[in-house]
Amino acid sequence: GGGLLGETAVEELVASLPGASDDGELILAFCGLDSLDLGAGATANGAGVAVLVEAARILASLGRPPARTIRFAFLAGTAQGAGSSLYAKRRAAELPQHRYAFAIEGGAGRLLGLMLDGDQAELERMETFFAPLHGLGATDVGYRAPRTNLTRALRDAGVKAYAFVQEAPEWGIVDGSAADTFDKVLPRDLQEASC
Repeated sequence: GGGLLGETAVEELVASLPGASDDGELILAFCGLDSLDLGAGATANGAGVAVLVEAARILASLGRPPARTIRFAFLAGTAQGAGSSLYAKRRAAELPQHRYAFAIEGGAGRLLGLMLDGDQAELERMETFFAPLHGLGATDVGYRAPRTNLTRALRDAGVKAYAFVQEAPEWGIVDGSAADTFDKVLPRDLQEASC
């Protein structure tokens, strides 16, 4: 769907993988779709788009539906600070159906865990969720707030929205610059993140 951010028209791309449950709940996996025009946008956020597209492909190839519908959203306007606000505004009526929302927005590094933004009630559940991923280094599940605004509007609307912790030492240096190029992306890290 489209909309306006200030005087700029923005679009987003949304696709769903239907789940087996008919309870209407869904899981949202999302990232920014845009980048600043100085570089190729490889880490911000071509990497996040690649991870979500590959995750959707893997899940669809399993031949059986997930327990709940998984919605994949690629949001525009993030480079201008909109984060998830346009998504939340356009889908306000269905936000109560969002069981969880997970954002990938921290560059091209491998996933290390999840930032729970102070949600102590979810700590044990998410630690259990991440336990099978410890061998890949995904052990960092904690209370701290995400360094991205991408989840803020969803959290403010009552959705349990969290951002992944990523190993991305280059992200803070190259984000929004001419150095945001594909040589900063390690295919293995993206493959692991997709799984």
